[in-house]
Amino acid sequence: MRYSIWTSLRGETQRLLESWKPVLSAGIPVVIHGFQREANTPDATTGVYHEYDLKRTLILLNYNERQVLLTVSKQIGESSVGKRGAILGNDNDWSYYYSGVPGSSRTGFGWVKSYIYDFFSVGVYVESNTAPPMVRAGVFSMASRWLGGNEFC
Repeated sequence: MRYSIWTSLRGETQRLLESWKPVLSAGIPVVIHGFQREANTPDATTGVYHEYDLKRTLILLNYNERQVLLTVSKQIGESSVGKRGAILGNDNDWSYYYSGVPGSSRTGFGWVKSYIYDFFSVGVYVESNTAPPMVRAGVFSMASRWLGGNEFC
């Protein structure tokens, strides 16, 4: 993930809640609906990165005296055209180059126009009952991408 910005429907940056108060065991869950603009980092195989918009719901609730955060996201429309990027050194160092130029940085594939047409994810974050407190997380995500085109970049 390069960045993720919480936005309004018109794309203006918005702030989330300053602080999240724990939900009491009999409390009403906190539900927040919004939009995000996200960009990923260059893919290790193709060197391509994309930007896209998501509709997102966050739900904070109490389950068995533990705080639980559920997140559900669905892409809106198609992504921007994929652009050439590169991983600088080891991917674990999080150092990337973003060219702003459409296409792939792989030799022979500079002409490729790639898009992410559909993305969906569900995340579940559950507070543990251990000391020190920890969070257990599970995330499922799926993207549909198309690589192709007949134009040279």
